Amino acid sequence: MQNAEQISTRLSNSPAYHRQSTQRCTPVHLDVLSEVTVGEVDKILRALPSRTSTTNYFPTFLLTSAADVTAPLITRLANLSFNSGVFPTDLKLGRVTPLIKKPGLDKSDMSNFRPITNLNALSKVLEKLVLSHLRPHIMSTGNFSEFQSAYRTGHSVETALLRVVNDVVTATDKKQATVLLSLDISAAFDTTDTDTLLNLMYVDFAVGATALKWPHSFTTGRSQYIGLDSLQQLRACWVYWGQYSLPFIYR
Repeated sequence: MQNAEQISTRLSNSPAYHRQSTQRCTPVHLDVLSEVTVGEVDKILRALPSRTSTTNYFPTFLLTSAADVTAPLITRLANLSFNSGVFPTDLKLGRVTPLIKKPGLDKSDMSNFRPITNLNALSKVLEKLVLSHLRPHIMSTGNFSEFQSAYRTGHSVETALLRVVNDVVTATDKKQATVLLSLDISAAFDTTDTDTLLNLMYVDFAVGATALKWPHSFTTGRSQYIGLDSLQQLRACWVYWGQYSLPFIYR
């Protein structure tokens, strides 16, 4: 957390970077997320892992085993959330469990721990639904980077490496020099400003009105607590970029 704050401070004191203007498409605006169907929710519920979280109202297996009953209820909740552009406040609570990175590391050094955040299963269901409704629109705008490999079906680290190797080999065959710049962004999601991401969604992908209000509600007003056996310590204000939806947009 301290590392992220230091990076954010350094960035705020640096000159603003503006992307070079490129020829961009003018996409059709998406102002309202389409209605969720019971079939969509049922499919997501049946694919949920059986593990549960202390932030759940009831065990995850009840959601999945009783999908015939729970799917219509969650569908109603999802549509109310999408139509109002409001993510339920009760689902914004996260339980953080510090896990030691490697056996034998000094447990008195906090940098040796990896924070794992557990969220309510309903939160994950809603996030998956939003991604399934946003992805087709974003991909159809013509402004999505063709070089992004993360969070895309059919793309991975392997496909990114294949592209790089192919470009290097092609350049070598043409007797051209190749310069490879590799950048590891530390705590990338933690240092991304919410307004910057939302502006990207509006300007590049033409997501506006209620459809844009939902991601803002999703990322703001969150709280978390650290769980160590029976010890729980409340902490205020954190930004969660999502496990599925917003990392897909980050670039």
